[in-house]
Amino acid sequence: MVTGYLYKMNIIFRVDSSYEIGTGHVMRCLTLANEFRDRKAKVSFICRDLPGNLASYIRGQGYPVFLLPFRSERAEPSWLRVDYKTDATETLPILITSSPVDCLIIDHYGIDQRWEKLIGANVAKIVVIDDLADRPHHCSLVLDQNSSSAGDRYQGLVPDSCVKLVGTSYAILRPEFRSMKKQVAERDGSINRILVFFGGYRPYP
Repeated sequence: MVTGYLYKMNIIFRVDSSYEIGTGHVMRCLTLANEFRDRKAKVSFICRDLPGNLASYIRGQGYPVFLLPFRSERAEPSWLRVDYKTDATETLPILITSSPVDCLIIDHYGIDQRWEKLIGANVAKIVVIDDLADRPHHCSLVLDQNSSSAGDRYQGLVPDSCVKLVGTSYAILRPEFRSMKKQVAERDGSINRILVFFGGYRPYP
C-alpha cells in the first residue's frame, strides 16, 4: 500500500489506547509507521495518557510519543475522554513545535471535522483511518479497510476532493501476514480448526 520514498517527511499519528479503547488503533498505526520509517520518513505519535495506554510500547518500537495529560471527565463522545476543543488545544502546541508537519494521521473514533478544522491550518495534509463512516471529516484522504461494496460509503461525510480508500484491498497488514498469504493452500470448504481471537481490549485494569 505504501510505495516509494518519503525521505524526510514529517508524519505524526494522533491515536489513543487504553483499557477501554483497546490496542487495535495503535497497532495498525504502528504497522503504517514502520512502513513510513522504512521509507526514510520521520514518525512520531501523539497520545493521551489514559490508563492502560501503549505509550511505552510505542517508544519501545523506536518512536517518540508526545503524551496529552490524563483527564477524568467523560465528555461526548466518550472515546475522546475530553471535549474536542480541549483535545485540539492540547494537541496544537505539539504540532507547532514539530512544524512543518507533512501529514497528520488520525485513528480515533472521538475525532471528527470539528477537531480537524481547528488543527488543519497547521499541517499540510490530514489522513483519517476510520471504519464506522458515522461522522463527517475534514481531510485529504480517508482509509477504511472494512469489507464494503458501498462506493458512496463516505458520501457527504468528507470533502469532494478527498481520496477515499475503501475495502479490503487497503487492509493494514504487517509484513509477516502478507508473506504468509503466499503459503496458504486453497481451501476445500471443510473446517478442521477454529481460532478465537479476543483482541487487545479489557474493560478493567
